[in-house]
Amino acid sequence: MNIIFYACFILLGIYTFIILSFAYGWNNIRFFKPEKEINNIPVTIIVACRNEETKISYLLKSLLHQDYPTQYLEIIFIDDHSEDDTVQVIKSFPNKNIPIKLLSLPNHFQGKKAAIELGVIHATGEIIITTDADRTMRKQWVKTMVAYHHKHKAKIISAPVIFKGNTLFEKLQALEFLSLMGTGAGAIGIKHPIMNNGAN
Repeated sequence: MNIIFYACFILLGIYTFIILSFAYGWNNIRFFKPEKEINNIPVTIIVACRNEETKISYLLKSLLHQDYPTQYLEIIFIDDHSEDDTVQVIKSFPNKNIPIKLLSLPNHFQGKKAAIELGVIHATGEIIITTDADRTMRKQWVKTMVAYHHKHKAKIISAPVIFKGNTLFEKLQALEFLSLMGTGAGAIGIKHPIMNNGAN
C-alpha cells in the first residue's frame, strides 16, 4: 500500500511540475504586433478540406480579402475525398486575383496530414501557411505571419485558433481545444514544443 501511495505522490509531483512549467511558458509568450510591413515574400496557403460545402465559401472570402499583395499569394486546396459539393463550391467561387489550385488526394491516401503533405509538394511560396476549411481569419492574418517570420526567422509558427460554439457539445469541444492550445503554447514558451495546430 505504501508503494502505491508513494508512486501516486511522485506521479502527482511530476504532473504538477509539468503544468507549472507550461504556465511559466505561457507567461513567457509575448503579444506580437508587426513593427513594419513586409509585403514581398511569396506565400502559399494550404487548406485540407473534406465535406465542407456549407462553410468553405466563408473561408474563401476571408482568404481573398487578405491585406497582402495578391501577386505574392497562392492558395492550394486539397480535397480529401469529399462526398458533398465542396469541390464544386471551390471551382465556382468568383476570383480574378489570387491563383487557386485544387488538388485531390489519390485513392490510397486519406487524412489531413496526407493532404497537407501533398500541398507542400506543390507549393511555390517561400512561406507556407496551413489552415482548415471551416475557419475564417482577419484581413491581417497573412501579413502578421509574414512579419513574425521575417523578424524572428522562425522555422515553425504556431498561432491560436478561436473555436466558437453554442451547443453544450460545441462548448465542451472548445474547452478541450483551448486546453490543447494552452498546452502547446506553454511548451513553446519553455522552448520545448510538443505540438502545432494545422489550423493556424
